[in-house]
Amino acid sequence: MPDLDQILENFCRLDHVFGAAVFDSNGFVIEKFFVDERETDPLAEVILRSLQAGQQIAEDLGKAPLTQQYMEFAEKQITAEVVGDNFVLVVLAGGGANLGRVRLEIRKNRGAVERLLAI
Repeated sequence: MPDLDQILENFCRLDHVFGAAVFDSNGFVIEKFFVDERETDPLAEVILRSLQAGQQIAEDLGKAPLTQQYMEFAEKQITAEVVGDNFVLVVLAGGGANLGRVRLEIRKNRGAVERLLAI
């Protein structure tokens, strides 16, 4: 079974994907891989705040739990998948990335990521 770093690195083999990371519920980086070095503190803050708002909305609508969230900016895309009880898998991509392919790869790797985080 590949290790977490290898799984994150494999996401970057997709066209226009430049990074992936796993954060805990406090925004601390568990593991990350970026094609070029990036500061993760602002990313973690955006993800955590957005997930908190999304989780509250899902609860208010009776649709909890929130499992995945997607944000698109001018030239960036962020897909965040809740994994395990206290972690978030985040894939960062450029505007030309294929969201369907990113989501498929997240689904394919979710179980392995959860197993590795449970160790």
